[in-house]
This record gives sequence, structure tokens and C-alpha cells, in this order.
Amino acid sequence: MTRRFAHWTPRYAIDRVRLFAYTLAHPRAPWLAPDAVRYLESWLRPEHVGFEWGAGRSTVWFAQRVERLVSIEHDLEWYARVQQTLLAQPRNDVDLRACPIDCSHASHNSHSSHNSHSSLYVDAINDVPDASLDFVLVDGVSELRDACALGAIPKVRPGGILIIDDIHRYLPTASRAPLALAPNAAPLTPLWQAVHAQLAPWERRNFSSGVTDTAVWSRPP
Repeated sequence: MTRRFAHWTPRYAIDRVRLFAYTLAHPRAPWLAPDAVRYLESWLRPEHVGFEWGAGRSTVWFAQRVERLVSIEHDLEWYARVQQTLLAQPRNDVDLRACPIDCSHASHNSHSSHNSHSSLYVDAINDVPDASLDFVLVDGVSELRDACALGAIPKVRPGGILIIDDIHRYLPTASRAPLALAPNAAPLTPLWQAVHAQLAPWERRNFSSGVTDTAVWSRPP
């Protein structure tokens, strides 16, 4: 029990309260670091086309701001809830797709098998032409985010952005959020190492609530 609450410092408690207050004040905002939401609010344009893994608040939020969005969701119950929310909201073109997987077997070995459900989840972006998306959000199944991010990189157009939530858990980050990898640490997995290397020429912006971090990379023009 002590280890479970070891990260509950006074600073972290304040960060949690601030994030809770923000969530109450912005009930329709995506579950991303608040400063990342503010950045996206100013960056997005009505003609943009995007893709996301992990449907939810972000799906409705993006759908009200961009021309077209493809959203991939693995949880069928949650998929149905998001679908009902979309039907009740004024929105633009959203292709919400259910792609269930067995989370207990979500691994990078399964990504190499084109018959596996996790591969179908990760490879959902494969039919998108390279350099055609204005933005991609990598959220959803934590164990598959490295494979999703790697697959997303070539799909982002020059000048477009790649958004990865909870980045402090996967790549070295100067962050006070719990579970953050130290700035001199190695990426969490070999695939995260590959993502880290491929994104090196891109401009990175890191947004932290002190509870969680969201990173946004801009592809060079």
C-alpha cells in the first residue's frame, strides 16, 4: 500500500486538484494534458483530416473542428457509447471503427502476425496514403502505442503533427509526472526506440499537467 501511494507528494496532490478542476470546467475537452488541448485548439483548421487510436472525448472534440476523422476503438462497449454521443452531436465526417483485441495478449509479437486482432488494430492506418494526414493521435491500448506511433509517422504530412498521450511512460521526458522515464533513460521498448530515432528531426513540444504528459511532434515542412 505504501508503494502504491509513494508518488503522492504535496506537489502531485496540487497537480491532481488542478487537473480535476480543469476537467470539471471543461467537461468536453479531450483527456490530454490541458496545455496540449489549448495548443491543438489554436493549431487545428476546419479543412484538416486526422486519425486517432482511442475513441472518446477527443473524437467528438476533433469532429467539431476538422473536416474528417478516422477513430479506432478496441472496447466494444465504449465504442457504442461514443457512437451514440456522436449521433447526438453536430459534427463533421467521422469514421468510427470498432477493432476489438485481446488486451491480455497485446504484444509486439502479435503485431507481426497479420491474422491477429492486435495487428488489425495497429494496421488500421495502413490504407491511409503516406504524408496525407494533418494529425494523428496515438492513445488507446497502452501496450500497442509504440507500434501505432511507428506506423503513424509516415502518414503525417509535412507540417502535420503526431500527438502521443502519456508520453512520459514511454520515452525519456523531463517531467514530474509519476512513472516518468528520466531524461537520460532508454525508451521503454525497442519499438519506442525506433519511434524516438525517427522523430529526432521533428520539433517536439511537451505538455504536462504534473499527472500525465502529452507530446506533440511537428513534421518538418
